[in-house]
Amino acid sequence: MIRILLLGLLFYFLFRFILRYVLPIWRITSAAKKQMRDMQGAHQEPAQPKPARKGDYIEFEEVKQ
Repeated sequence: MIRILLLGLLFYFLFRFILRYVLPIWRITSAAKKQMRDMQGAHQEPAQPKPARKGDYIEFEEVKQ
């Protein structure tokens, strides 16, 4: 009888510890990792080059002084 009571208390405190400390820390770290991946992905995306339009190019001539 005492053994069952002690095992019940052990599981209760273990469950309580996991819900109060381990689970929130796990959620925070996984959210931070996801946010870091999103930031790195946005940073590494190459910028889309603007297509060159014909007729908009003005030829450059050097001016000698």
